[in-house]
Amino acid sequence: EICACLVGSEMCIRDSNIDPCARLNPTTYGSGWRLPTKNEWTKFARCCNLNAKVTIGSANGVWFLNSTKGVFMQLAGWRDSGAGTSATTWPGTFGDYHSETAGWVLDIDLGFIRVHDIGATSAGMTVRCVKGTKQ
Repeated sequence: EICACLVGSEMCIRDSNIDPCARLNPTTYGSGWRLPTKNEWTKFARCCNLNAKVTIGSANGVWFLNSTKGVFMQLAGWRDSGAGTSATTWPGTFGDYHSETAGWVLDIDLGFIRVHDIGATSAGMTVRCVKGTKQ
């Protein structure tokens, strides 16, 4: 089972068979969205300056590449258990993002960034949806 919370929305999904990105409304967001693969997260992790924690609005995060041409990844924490849409563990400090590969996450902290197997998919971690051919 994947419990996934989409950053910037109040959508939290618990489902063992459906990629949460596939549930985005195609009328609003277009079609073809999916979770990144473990390999894509590994490549992505090479592009980050971990010493550059920034706050945009009220969201702590890090820029991958830079703020003019890059991706802001929120340090949203995760939801340990129970119903709801808000992070309960380390919001603003850690960023853990699901991958398509069950149990594997992109794990962001100011001291490290890694892609690793946490062995569980039931924690409510952040989802960053992508489009395009899988790598």
